Amino acid sequence: MAYASSPRRCSTKRYILAALVGTVVFAIVVMAVSAVLSPGEVHFSITDTSSMHIVSTTAGGKELNLTLTANNTSHRAGVNYRSVIVSLLYISSADKESAIPLDNVSPPSGQSPGSTASVRLSAFFPDFLLELDFAGRGENATRISVRLDTDVRFKYGRVYTRSYNIKVVCNPVDYFSHSKPRLPIKCNED
Repeated sequence: MAYASSPRRCSTKRYILAALVGTVVFAIVVMAVSAVLSPGEVHFSITDTSSMHIVSTTAGGKELNLTLTANNTSHRAGVNYRSVIVSLLYISSADKESAIPLDNVSPPSGQSPGSTASVRLSAFFPDFLLELDFAGRGENATRISVRLDTDVRFKYGRVYTRSYNIKVVCNPVDYFSHSKPRLPIKCNED
């Protein structure tokens, strides 16, 4: 004689099946959200340069002007720049890396997906610094790199990701030579 299974046993199987299905669905949702909210990619480069000699009564020198461009290659995520710190790096006459921080660098406002944003930067090199650190050092004596340290958040619709720190250093170039550097100058992760 066959006995009917107890309702309690059938109910337990259903609970286990429901828990397994729920776990799989939860895992799929977590993977989808993490894929959507993963950080986008931003590539930096220097797209324009100029320098000019400035003569004043207090101190002469050269002014270096750069255009730093951020290319947001993501087609889903916008970029919100929270802070931007830019420094010029060069090797001093003592063969030590020296840095000149640039003040008053205002980050671009929000950058939409698949767009570029540019910031114009200027730095003044007094004549005494040029003579002290660059004079008599031969070819490529004034090769300068640009270092960028920025905190960004990516924006997907109305949702922001956590803050990410991006550090890049642009390839060194002699900005003060008579020939204009080959543009764009690529920046790489530091």
